[in-house]
Amino acid sequence: MTIISERLQHLRLTHGYTQTDLARTMGVTRRAVYAWEHDKCPEIPHLIQLAQFYQVSTDYLFGLTE
Repeated sequence: MTIISERLQHLRLTHGYTQTDLARTMGVTRRAVYAWEHDKCPEIPHLIQLAQFYQVSTDYLFGLTE
């Protein structure tokens, strides 16, 4: 897993969302969320949307900050 994958999965689980819940919120498929959590980096617009949704910085998602 990449740092982005690990952080996305951690954030989702910490907030109590299923992959299906997050997929609906993001307007993507559950398979896309699964892929993000297993080494496929989301595209930039989705990374920004995820950071806003979880109220974290993109630097946090990239592992540049804690």
